[in-house]
Amino acid sequence: MNPPNNGFGNIQPHSQQQQPLAQSQPMYVAQLPHPDHACMSNTPVGRTQVQRSVISVEEILNYIRRFWMLATLVGIVAAIGIFIYLQSREPVYESTSVIILNNNVGKDLNLKTMEPAERSEYNVPQLVNNLSIEIESDKFRLSYFNSISPELRARVIGKISPEKRQHTEESLFLSSLGKMISIDVLKDSHMVSVTAKSNDSNTAAEVANTYVSHFSEYVRMQEQELTRKVVKFLKSKSDELLAQVKDQEEKLLVYRENKGVTNAKGESDFIADKITVLNTQLANARLQEERLQDTLTAVDQLGKDPEEILKVPALAENGTLEKAYAKLADARARVAELKTDFGRLHPTMVNAVSQEKSAYDNLSKLVEQTVSSLRRQKASANSKIASLESRVKAAKAEMVSAGNISVSQQLMEQQLKASRELYNSLILQKNEATLSLQFSG
Repeated sequence: MNPPNNGFGNIQPHSQQQQPLAQSQPMYVAQLPHPDHACMSNTPVGRTQVQRSVISVEEILNYIRRFWMLATLVGIVAAIGIFIYLQSREPVYESTSVIILNNNVGKDLNLKTMEPAERSEYNVPQLVNNLSIEIESDKFRLSYFNSISPELRARVIGKISPEKRQHTEESLFLSSLGKMISIDVLKDSHMVSVTAKSNDSNTAAEVANTYVSHFSEYVRMQEQELTRKVVKFLKSKSDELLAQVKDQEEKLLVYRENKGVTNAKGESDFIADKITVLNTQLANARLQEERLQDTLTAVDQLGKDPEEILKVPALAENGTLEKAYAKLADARARVAELKTDFGRLHPTMVNAVSQEKSAYDNLSKLVEQTVSSLRRQKASANSKIASLESRVKAAKAEMVSAGNISVSQQLMEQQLKASRELYNSLILQKNEATLSLQFSG
């Protein structure tokens, strides 16, 4: 055992012999003593202590001194690349406007009953769905194209590539607007949101605001046009009835003068009442047949798409079809929600798509059944009209064959009375439609 070295442990050489030049020189390793044994050492003679290597701060600083230029150059190049990438990306701005469908309870013209009809909460969801379909239609978007400034059109269309120059400005506008605009029906509400996306914030805001404001004006103009047509129709019919009333009055006066009678008397009162009832039934049947014919004509013009056919008012107000369409809308919303989390082959996604298809098939089936029912009703109405016309003709023949002067006079008076009542009803409806047109204009 070597004597202690002033409390700092033993310093032992690895070897006292000279080494070849190819090998390292002799190294001395300092062994620090344990604090409790500063003056003692139990290390056997001839055995070396190997110390574990660690990375020191000095070595790190040496690396930095040697490669600082390369590290700086790499950092500058990376920073320039990130800056150029961020500057090259165009920002996308969104602007949203909301349309609220007011549930106004008012008078709508009903040519079937000639009475005011009310709009209720029951059919408002269907009206909202119709609104969302109409606001996405090409017909409205072409109207919007014609209403905005050329400068806004150019901003919506954007840069036109050489291969697209052969297309018309309208088609390019519709294509760009379809990508820019998204329409969403806010669930359980009377609101439809319109969101516009653009790389320019002013363009997004202007498109969203003008799109909604023009749609409001577009709907108002459509309602005005429909009211104008109703007023025109009622005016033509009322003019015809007025001429008919005057002619019947003249014939009645001439008849009374020729026959020398003033009141309708006789035993044919029952037949006259019967003819009146038959004429009323015949008029109602003709009105019903005209309404069914108008509905079927509108359905035939819209094709076989069930969602397009639901735009026809008579089908839009059908409760069964409304529930079927609501299920389809929920199924589509479910699919759209799952698309963000699942792929198209995921079992959950496959099930949701299957439910959507099932809802669409059910809606198509119900629409087809409803249209078939309307066609049967029209055929039945035609048969009823033919039967009533035959009965009216037979009743008139029976009255004429009676040869009673009072019966003829009463018939003329009843016809005149019916014509006056119908004329007064048409005039009332025309005045209400005209007043509505004045307030909306």
